[in-house]
Amino acid sequence: MRNYEPEERPRHRQLLSEIPMPRELPAFDRLRLDDGQRLWVGGYNSGLSPVTPWHVFGRDGCPVGRVVMPASVQVLAIGQGRIAGGIRDDLGVRRVLIYHLADESVAVSPIGDCRQSVD
Repeated sequence: MRNYEPEERPRHRQLLSEIPMPRELPAFDRLRLDDGQRLWVGGYNSGLSPVTPWHVFGRDGCPVGRVVMPASVQVLAIGQGRIAGGIRDDLGVRRVLIYHLADESVAVSPIGDCRQSVD
């Protein structure tokens, strides 16, 4: 509703309430590459959760880690141990936020090693 003028919001809420919810939702809806060529996959957020998980995969396709971001933040760029994101306030003014990753390897929530030895 942030994108609508305050006087338009009740009408849009009414219209949205009339739309049936789908039985199935996508698993993700955002993809980004960081400066290390790791793939960041943003989980789908229907707006019900205040956070969105991002799963990070190495160049070999193995999971590297998981980062949880506020759902209201639009991830713009990832690199050099930072995430740049945009957010709009209640007046629609856009701000840029910079998040510093706790560990440059991105393994904020370590997943483990997916490589298996071949006998």
